[in-house]
Amino acid sequence: MVGLRSTRWALSAFGLSLLTACQQRPVQSPGLDSRIFHSDAPVTLCFDLRDDRHPVAGLLLQPPPSPRPVAHTVALPFHSTAATTNDDIYSRWGSYADSTLITFTSSPSTTSRYSIGLNPAFAPAPDDWGDDPSADDLYRTDSSVIFLTASNNHNLHHFIYKYPDMDPARKGWLAAMSTVADTAVDRIAVALPSKAHGIPIRYTDRSVIPDAPSGPVRFFPGRAGGPKGATPAVQLRYELPPNKAQEILLEEAGKLIGALLPPGFALFLLFFGNLDSRAKRVRWLLILCFVQLGIFALFIYLASSAWTESGAKAVGDLAIAIVSGTLAAYAVWQEKRTRDHAAT
Repeated sequence: MVGLRSTRWALSAFGLSLLTACQQRPVQSPGLDSRIFHSDAPVTLCFDLRDDRHPVAGLLLQPPPSPRPVAHTVALPFHSTAATTNDDIYSRWGSYADSTLITFTSSPSTTSRYSIGLNPAFAPAPDDWGDDPSADDLYRTDSSVIFLTASNNHNLHHFIYKYPDMDPARKGWLAAMSTVADTAVDRIAVALPSKAHGIPIRYTDRSVIPDAPSGPVRFFPGRAGGPKGATPAVQLRYELPPNKAQEILLEEAGKLIGALLPPGFALFLLFFGNLDSRAKRVRWLLILCFVQLGIFALFIYLASSAWTESGAKAVGDLAIAIVSGTLAAYAVWQEKRTRDHAAT
């Protein structure tokens, strides 16, 4: 029994020394906004997905006060590229190929909530997953745990967190971490963008698995704790409305189609029109030219007005004015060329 205790103590000491040796320099980029995560659990693993361009994660800690300083270690089943530290609890962190280890210290003065931000390394989804993997896909022998897939111009998202205790590929990892980590994750919290719209996950009528009360933040158990097939992973599938750039692109595409109708119709009359006389063709061209002049003036005005709001929109309006005006001028030039050719 003494030998077993000594072995466990040696493994723990080795793990903590390795963590200290691999300590990385803290950065501020993955700061976690703990104000939105109202959790009373001692250890909550948070994923803040509100900014789809820069999703962050972190730990929300509420360690009970202890009569003397006590070090705690939490093992997370994914790699992190950066992390913040919290001086109030003397936190440290280290990241490895498939793990992130975080240590912190509780003491008589730890009577508040503390947060540690992380930049999680979301794994790329396998090619045959698409944007909606089936339950069988989640059991493939892959050490990756967290995924955030995007499709449909990055508006359709699927967040996946595979429970390590349900993943056959993670049995060895769980055994190894049990000798180093002494504090488990009690709860998982996921914050989605405010305009996210749930999309049913494959073979279900639910956009959130397992079931969780709706709200700006969804809370899930920290461990699956059940037989295989119960709940292999936390999943949220959702769609976002077009972002600002996509809105501008759609708006400018509609403007371009509308602006090209008059010169397009003029070119159609020139090359495919079946008018009885040249006088009628010229009459139609004059009407379309006056319409085009109005369109050209309108887009010049829109470009000047949009310059202070959005440079991209102003450039788009100016380009539409130039393209549509050029096509209209070409139609007039082509008519003049046809007339000169007929005169000779």
